[in-house]
Amino acid sequence: MEMYYKFKTNKNVETTFVDLKESLEKRGYFVQWQMNFKDKLLEQKVHFENDYLMFEICKAEYLKKALDQTLLAGYIMPCKIVVYEDGGSVYIGLINFRQLLGMLDPALTEMFAVVEKEVMAAIEEGAK
Repeated sequence: MEMYYKFKTNKNVETTFVDLKESLEKRGYFVQWQMNFKDKLLEQKVHFENDYLMFEICKAEYLKKALDQTLLAGYIMPCKIVVYEDGGSVYIGLINFRQLLGMLDPALTEMFAVVEKEVMAAIEEGAK
């Protein structure tokens, strides 16, 4: 099983983010934080050529259930998704949080199989 997922889209970074956010919100997830590494590095006078947007998503009931099971879930949650340019293409990526949380507490594996399915469906829709 891979430690990450990577999807290619034909959209630009900003459009991909907007469409993905909308798709996630339809499934009850919310974006609680976002940052573009390119912009953040520029604030520090460091040049990074590509847009690289990282954001955190969460569905409140899943977060509470995971934290009730183990406070270690906070080490991984909320789930991070990235949208970035590389070689003229735009990609959506995320770590395999089901696998990571399963290592912390196997009891969370089933719930995060559902999360993974929902998020993958949102990515598929948002990438179109």
